[in-house]
Amino acid sequence: MLMNLGLQGVFRRLFCLILLGVLLSSPLAAQSEFEIKSIVAVTDNYKDNYFEQDYPESISDIPARLNFVVTPGEYEPASFVLHANSQIKGLNVRVTELSDPEGNLLTGANVDIRIVKRWYQRNVGSSSPQNIRYMTSELLVYDDTLIRAEDGKNFLKLENGKYVDISKSGQTKKSITPSPKKFPVRDANSLQPIDLQVGESRQFWVTLHTEVNTPAGLYQAVIEFVQDGDVTKSIPVAVEVLPFVLADPPIEYSFYYRGYLARNNSFGSVSSELKSESQMLADLQNMYEHGVKNPTVYQNFDSGLLDRVMQLRSEAGMHKESLYYLGLDIGPNKEGFLSPWLGQNVQEVRSVAAKYGVSDVYFYARDETRGEELAYQFPFWEAVKKAGGKVMSAGWKNTTKYPGNFEVTGAKEDLFVCNGAYSLAEAQRWHEKGRLIYSYYNPVGGIELPQTWRRNYGLLLWQAGYDGAMPYAWQHSFGDGWNDFDHPQYRDHNFTYPTVDRPIDTVQWEGFREGVDDVRYLATLLALLDDTQSKDSPYASDARAWVDQLRIAPLAQLDLDNIRAQTAAYILALSGWSDNSQVPLELTDLNVSQVEPDGTAEVSWRTSLRATTGYQSSAATEVISLSSARGPGTINHVVTVAGLEPGKNVAFTVSSGVSETSDLTTQSGMINTNTKISFIDESVVVDNTDLLINFSARSDYRSSVAVDIDQTLLGWWRFSESTDELIDLSSWAHEGALMGNAEIGDGWFGNGVSLKGDGGFVSLPDIEIAENGTVTVEGWFRFHSFAEDKAQSMGLFSGFYQHGDNNYFYFSGTNDRFPAGPLLTKNIWHHIAVIWSGDVATAKMYVDGRLVPITIQGEPEEIREIDGLNIGRSVGYFGGLISAVKNTFNGDIDEIRVWSRVLSEAEVKASYNSGQGSHVFRMKNQSGAEPDWTMIGANAADEYILQEP
Repeated sequence: MLMNLGLQGVFRRLFCLILLGVLLSSPLAAQSEFEIKSIVAVTDNYKDNYFEQDYPESISDIPARLNFVVTPGEYEPASFVLHANSQIKGLNVRVTELSDPEGNLLTGANVDIRIVKRWYQRNVGSSSPQNIRYMTSELLVYDDTLIRAEDGKNFLKLENGKYVDISKSGQTKKSITPSPKKFPVRDANSLQPIDLQVGESRQFWVTLHTEVNTPAGLYQAVIEFVQDGDVTKSIPVAVEVLPFVLADPPIEYSFYYRGYLARNNSFGSVSSELKSESQMLADLQNMYEHGVKNPTVYQNFDSGLLDRVMQLRSEAGMHKESLYYLGLDIGPNKEGFLSPWLGQNVQEVRSVAAKYGVSDVYFYARDETRGEELAYQFPFWEAVKKAGGKVMSAGWKNTTKYPGNFEVTGAKEDLFVCNGAYSLAEAQRWHEKGRLIYSYYNPVGGIELPQTWRRNYGLLLWQAGYDGAMPYAWQHSFGDGWNDFDHPQYRDHNFTYPTVDRPIDTVQWEGFREGVDDVRYLATLLALLDDTQSKDSPYASDARAWVDQLRIAPLAQLDLDNIRAQTAAYILALSGWSDNSQVPLELTDLNVSQVEPDGTAEVSWRTSLRATTGYQSSAATEVISLSSARGPGTINHVVTVAGLEPGKNVAFTVSSGVSETSDLTTQSGMINTNTKISFIDESVVVDNTDLLINFSARSDYRSSVAVDIDQTLLGWWRFSESTDELIDLSSWAHEGALMGNAEIGDGWFGNGVSLKGDGGFVSLPDIEIAENGTVTVEGWFRFHSFAEDKAQSMGLFSGFYQHGDNNYFYFSGTNDRFPAGPLLTKNIWHHIAVIWSGDVATAKMYVDGRLVPITIQGEPEEIREIDGLNIGRSVGYFGGLISAVKNTFNGDIDEIRVWSRVLSEAEVKASYNSGQGSHVFRMKNQSGAEPDWTMIGANAADEYILQEP
């Protein structure tokens, strides 16, 4: 646990700090035309945020509100969803001015509201089939009508009002640079009125920006919804401006920026490439606002326009200490001839850069070369260095197939831009040579995963010891930059989208900025600790211990918002800042989690101000943690309660106060410990002429439930036994056995199987799958390492493995792959399902409910038969012999299910959402007649359900 619990008393004595301020209550009566819910902004789970048919009927019972905590000069996001219960025409959304409790206006602050536009895109990875399209939330626009997405197609509105199809598949292999005149794409300058049909939803993205001289304090505003001139609904907005300015990050934030100027074209283009001066300036300003202050420069040396590019960079406020230059080819030509002009060209580039204060110019070597091709460049690198330049290259870590850059060059590069997942050991050996290491392709640029970008290019980058970030690319148009499907192999790599004037932001770009700010908060704390080392501060030692734990913490599992709030709490403590304002405290969102196998549960709530955490219960339970690594100085409060006994409900009261002397705000609740899994409902309905089956169940304990249709569940192994005997919960009662060093250990819930990657696996000998058969294999997997870490393949189950070169997943004997590596994080549980019916063309993979379609390298291939299924091992198992294979799974496995049919996406999501309390299954009946079915379930109290019609 990251939090030193001894700080509880410290914060009680020190703080009555206001973080989120008083939440306004809407003075208007709730209307039925539409409903609003505030949601998490930076998340990877947009499909779960009420966009389709799962918008909750009880939404009107949940008051929407937006809370911001910012430092002067910071940008901070929030979000809400609007759902239409009736047709809406011309709805205007506006925000009032921010003011303090006395009514004084806050000048210089800006609350920007945009719509999160959902449209069709290619799937994860740098490449995927053109025909695989999924709806995703990405664009942040002012004009809701700019994009129409319908029936698998995207239509873009041009300035003349005409819509063009931007989703046609094609064979375009070059970047298209249409002129602004021929392709006039332009978003509005402010939020436009919206129209909604009954049942439609829209997500809104709200960004608050304060100026660097904004005074600390509490401010408030209201977002108003206006129809026919009348305000029909409103959302309260509370803002707390903290009394410190964030430090610059110790990490260099760069980006591959492909834009360039041309002498014969002053109008630019609507693409990632050719830019007008105003477009380039708008791009650079946008990057600066997102924390990227030193993007690469692609401007060709021979163009003579490098000086103008440097002027634009200076005007945008870019860093002046160094320059990453890709406009001069420093590699060998076709004849391998070392030009005598190379050194002179390097000196000329350095001379131009020096006019703008740049001392170090890094010249880009040949991109992603290996082996001899990499070593062949050494004489050219030496010529660059002799002329006073430095060398940077992009490449790989070492694998079994290819040696990495370090093995070939011995760190001759001054800066190495490292591909893929972070490696602390890789960073250390470059540092030992006095070199810099930056990160890219973690994941590939433009993937719509804002939480992943925040985590990977924020605190994880700091934790791994990397010096900088240089993702590829800010924009890269593979063909038309607005069409994700026109290139035969690659999807566009876009963090923003080009227009005739300024870039359009995306959710992933906003997530990246949050990662930069996470590092800035931490840098501010570290600077304070340096200043207070000689002082006798009771907070400094606790803060240092907390930072030391953060360096080794499993950051992929922890709440980044709460880490930031704890960081801010330490900054305030070390700064000696407090506020004795007596403001009413609001306690909301009281929630109780399901009971875990070890008899623990979490009680959580939120407060409108920074406050203490209190919990009381008359039952003989034990509070084993307060705030659960979130810290008492946050607005999210979590108490972990242990010692819960099945069938003995526990009443409790939670309390919070802004200081030791203030009145406590309390609220009571109940921890339900009923062990029974309740079968709620089963129905067969006709919906759009399809026969559908609905099942639902409920458990107060954490549980897992499956619905077996026509005995297609071939096996379900929970591994909850305390012995090596493995029980199959399906009607087939198939055998299972632990092999090698496999052993029972911690599971997703209850017990699971622990594998060390040393040859151990799980054998399920009765499971047979024919060649080109139909099957679904699903389960929960926790990776302790990835295949790329050890540069060797790692089996997930028979015939299916993770490749040691790229962390992609392959079927044995084929070259077809699932680019699922970027969706996985070490040491946290992931639900993985692999489905096929026939050859690889039908195969699908789901990671945590997210579809990852297969990338087929050539003609569709057959999938081999499986004669006895192994879990945690991809190679064959013959005659009971265990070969000393090294490609077995390293991690934990639980809840393996094997089906003889294709599970629908809804069923996969139901499996992924297991353990959430309510289990709802909605599936299409394949046979057309009412099937035989059985509901099977088990929970953490070892209670089972077997429900039949």
